[in-house]
Amino acid sequence: MGKKRNIAISILLTLVTLGVYWIIWFINVANDISKLQPNSGVKAGKDLLLPIVTFGFYFIYLMYKYPKVITNIEMEKGKQVHDFAILSIILAVLGFSIIPWCMIQAELNKFAIN
Repeated sequence: MGKKRNIAISILLTLVTLGVYWIIWFINVANDISKLQPNSGVKAGKDLLLPIVTFGFYFIYLMYKYPKVITNIEMEKGKQVHDFAILSIILAVLGFSIIPWCMIQAELNKFAIN
């Protein structure tokens, strides 16, 4: 539904811009998920702001929620299901949140238009 994004380029841009591009990437991913499943409760603005207010704890929840929503989308579309929500939480808690973020993007790329 959304645009297919090159994960390596997104990581590189995030590093080069010292994390600024990640905000754009986050908003794009949240919007893609919201388009694929409008009743998921995923809202880019809220999901970007709440981790700041909760000192990052809400982001750990998002590392569970986004993969779960993607799993639901895969089931609805009859695709092979990859449930990596628990792995995402573990990686996020250990400080490797870029890995589940790339996994989320990889799953969304399967639904890309282009």
